[in-house]
Amino acid sequence: METGKDHIHLLVKIKSTVSTLAIIRKLKQETTIRLWKKSKRVFERILLKKHTLWNNGYFASLSPKLAKKQPKITY
Repeated sequence: METGKDHIHLLVKIKSTVSTLAIIRKLKQETTIRLWKKSKRVFERILLKKHTLWNNGYFASLSPKLAKKQPKITY
């Protein structure tokens, strides 16, 4: 995992039957719940400032080692 000021990079291996959107939704849901439980005050400050923890979009790409073509998915 790699992080930036306002984003993270993850390398995730999933089955071809699972949609990218389903994975993104689950990651956002789980991290929101865990952050809320672990650091409620910090979490509340973020929400007061930004009104959201995650933005609506995401970027996904296949690893070049796994696919000859790299489709880019933008939401």
